[in-house]
Amino acid sequence: MSTHNEPIMAEHSVRRAYIEIYKIANLVAISGFIIVLSFSSCMNSKRIMNNFPTYVHPREEGLEFIDSLKAKKVDTIVGFYSGHVDGKPYSNIPYFVLWKSENTWFTTKFTRRNKYNTLENYVPPIDLIETFLDTLQNENLVLPNFIQSAYSYDEVSIKIKDVAFDYKIKDYERQYNNDTYRVLLADSIKSTLSNIPNEAWEAKDY
Repeated sequence: MSTHNEPIMAEHSVRRAYIEIYKIANLVAISGFIIVLSFSSCMNSKRIMNNFPTYVHPREEGLEFIDSLKAKKVDTIVGFYSGHVDGKPYSNIPYFVLWKSENTWFTTKFTRRNKYNTLENYVPPIDLIETFLDTLQNENLVLPNFIQSAYSYDEVSIKIKDVAFDYKIKDYERQYNNDTYRVLLADSIKSTLSNIPNEAWEAKDY
């Protein structure tokens, strides 16, 4: 009786062995597929990230650049930004930095997508700044009796030797302060920057 069952038991053993091998092969294949899929997903994600444009805030980049100039002991710096407050987190309005080093004036700018080359010999109204430095630092603007939640503004940052300060003029405050030195300086800086031809700028990636 036992002799008769031996071939059947052997067949079942072989079948179970094949099933186990098949299960292991499937497991390996599935694991390999998952690994390949994961690797492919990672590569695609990396490729997408590499192709996605870098966006920064121009004002933050400009202020960081001013800090780097200060660290290099540059003591004559003018920063200028015409921004707006309207709930948008980013703006492509450029932040301009003008600075004097070894008797030469330099200018650069930063936008949402690009930093730019450095230009020479575009001079801000430095006589106005130096002559009325104390007034510019301490001048009080006339404030209207209302507040707007959305507005444009001019922001000026000044560093002359040991004196450093910044100020902001909101668009709805201008009509009450047209005769102030702060408004005059902001408009004079705008005039200097408007004289720079667009073709002079060369965009660079961050």
